[in-house]
Amino acid sequence: MKKEERTIAIAAFFITIIVVVLLPFLLPPQRPAPIFVPTAMTLTGGTTTLVIDYAITQAEQQKGLSGTESLPDGRGLLFVFDKPAPPFWMPEMHYAIDIIWIGEDKRIVDITENATPESYPTQFRSTSPAKYVLEIGSGEARKYSWAEGTPLIFDTPKAGK
Repeated sequence: MKKEERTIAIAAFFITIIVVVLLPFLLPPQRPAPIFVPTAMTLTGGTTTLVIDYAITQAEQQKGLSGTESLPDGRGLLFVFDKPAPPFWMPEMHYAIDIIWIGEDKRIVDITENATPESYPTQFRSTSPAKYVLEIGSGEARKYSWAEGTPLIFDTPKAGK
């Protein structure tokens, strides 16, 4: 190998190392993925069936949908509690949602419509005790004709998995 070819090869090697080391610092930071438990679980209310993920652990519940960019139509996040559900709020949210409060008998006990990111730090509470809370896209509860008393059918994930 000639001296010139060797110099080019060494320079290319060091440039490659520098790019590989520095590239992660030059790219914009990625938002963390939501802490969802992957499921094929479905939830049915009336004639509507949604595909849902669920949040059971404290870390999953604290994260919720915060930091996510959107929630596809027909999807939701179900929170499962051992005690009555705590208040919900909208930190680091980028879109509005409906919050469906569900009693132990799996009937809707309250609905908070169109909870917006701008509402933070307002806390949303159910008017009745709720064991489950479902977050869906804003306007979907009305679209599905869900109201207090609507029964929901879903598999119950085990708390404290």
